[in-house]
Amino acid sequence: MFGLAMRVSRGTDWMRVTMECQKIGETFVIRIAGGEEYTLSIPLAEHDPEPFYSHVHSHVVDWFQTQIDRYEAGDYGGREIGFDFSRDSAEEAKA
Repeated sequence: MFGLAMRVSRGTDWMRVTMECQKIGETFVIRIAGGEEYTLSIPLAEHDPEPFYSHVHSHVVDWFQTQIDRYEAGDYGGREIGFDFSRDSAEEAKA
């Protein structure tokens, strides 16, 4: 297992994506903790990893959306997301 650091803002906010990798014959399998696995063929051609980058990006976006949905449903959890959401008081008055 190892962690891939992903910058999640234009600033200095980072998120760790935990992965497990395994080589099976001529394939390289990457399992994202809490997500799906992705398989690459070995040897890699120049653009082969690019769909994997989209796969990781989608995983991170989906993870944040799940956390936002839980928060908006009143499940504030154990602060796993790492920061509190603040609401614009004008937006709350409309609700």
